[in-house]
Amino acid sequence: RAVEIPVVSIEVSPLDIIRAVEEARTLSNVIGVVGFKNVIYGIDEIAKILNVTLIPIQIESAIEAESKIRSAMADGLSVVVGDSTSTKTTSRLGVRSVLIHSGKDTIARSIAEAKRVAAVRQHEKERAQELLAILDSTHEGIMGIDPDGTIRFLNPVSAHMLGVDAKKATGRCISDFIPEVSPERLAKQAGAEIGEVSK
Repeated sequence: RAVEIPVVSIEVSPLDIIRAVEEARTLSNVIGVVGFKNVIYGIDEIAKILNVTLIPIQIESAIEAESKIRSAMADGLSVVVGDSTSTKTTSRLGVRSVLIHSGKDTIARSIAEAKRVAAVRQHEKERAQELLAILDSTHEGIMGIDPDGTIRFLNPVSAHMLGVDAKKATGRCISDFIPEVSPERLAKQAGAEIGEVSK
């Protein structure tokens, strides 16, 4: 949300959890796994493979981690594995914990996904530039409008017809330039609006 480029997160893999559980089982054979749904998903299978008891502690936000861990401690849990937020919380509560590290395999997969996303984005950018070149070279005046009437795009012909600078018009409401055009009506209809501009 903070940047205008795609962000690929490094997800926790089952292998990452297995490595952390293997380390934690030296401390106890009953281990809590703290994390969001993507972290604890599939730990039943991991428990069977490693022949260890894993207690899922699912959290929806970092804020509720402490209360969930306290509740698990009351039930006798003494060791947990989790992300950095979880392990910091457990350390503060005096519970032994093992941090789930992202392994090289997990990071490699995330990098491969980032490269794929970058390639798709580059392809979309090239297609957009092609479309822009076509719209700029046509003899028709063409405008792209958001449902609320905000001008997202206008080609040189439409800018010339309206007597406006295309850059200055972008982001403003269509009714500022063509009072007869109703943004509400445009939002309700499908397809193009033809013949609205006249001298």
